[in-house]
Amino acid sequence: MGRIGKISVIPKDYTGAFATMEKSLRDNGMSRAPGTARMIFPFLELSGKYRTGLDENAKYLARIEDDKQRGIEIARIKQERTRLQDLTGLDLSPSSKFYNHTSKVPSETPIKVHGVKLIDGDNIYHLEDAMQAITFAWLSVHPSIASSLEAYSKGRYPSDTQFYVNNEDVESEVEYFKKKTANDAIIRFDSWSLEKRRKVARLLDLPVSEETKEAVVYNMVDTFLKNPKIAYGVHQGKDPIKVFGLYADIRDDRLLVMDLIEQAIKNNVYKVRTGGGIYEGELQVYKSKDEMITDLLDDNNQDKLLDLEKKLKIKRLVEV
Repeated sequence: MGRIGKISVIPKDYTGAFATMEKSLRDNGMSRAPGTARMIFPFLELSGKYRTGLDENAKYLARIEDDKQRGIEIARIKQERTRLQDLTGLDLSPSSKFYNHTSKVPSETPIKVHGVKLIDGDNIYHLEDAMQAITFAWLSVHPSIASSLEAYSKGRYPSDTQFYVNNEDVESEVEYFKKKTANDAIIRFDSWSLEKRRKVARLLDLPVSEETKEAVVYNMVDTFLKNPKIAYGVHQGKDPIKVFGLYADIRDDRLLVMDLIEQAIKNNVYKVRTGGGIYEGELQVYKSKDEMITDLLDDNNQDKLLDLEKKLKIKRLVEV
């Protein structure tokens, strides 16, 4: 059957309520008069843009409080819009003429959106069909349709709202993106040399040394990436996938310098004081880590880099 999207009627309890048309309908298992349906068109924002459900820059996405969940949703939206545009050849941006059902100019777009009649019951959309997927996308973010039954129950929508996004498949897709992102990061990590893995693991603030075995490093990073949030350390509270991404694309020479600096700080070769200054004893040697990284990456300062490596080795020998 493939993936489906579902817009369902909000179940309401009218037990003990005064006799009304809506109560009578609900008592008979209906939400609307027999044979009627509600016509809905894409919602036009005051900005002049349509709420498409395929716009990763839409303002309503800011309501997702969890950074990780918001990032996953943005990635899902981008991928879905690309997929649907490739399949249909349509412009699915929020300013597209496709969503303007009132336009009388045929040349503006060969295909136009159609209004949707929401029936009493479950409204099913087969998401493998591009046009049905597009329709479900803008219906899912329409302000007259609750984003979920939970959102309606918490009072985020007016009491007379009739429909909600029955989002079992959406939740499954969000979970899929979450797991796939973590697995992709692990695959990428696995492609690196053991030396690079150790460097990145240390920058993730994991307890890894030059002697830590390959399997231990792998298991640490695998666990790190699959946690919803970082529980402790310098990155506490952050999204592990995003933190991993900060170091994944760094050039090897820069990664080396960053790793040496972090090891030097943890081994008290240098100290970071209030304001971010780098101190050796009581002497401030750099204003910030960034300044130190830039200085040590300079080809003319390779003697400083070698000196840092020596100091770190001596410090380790003393502590053994």
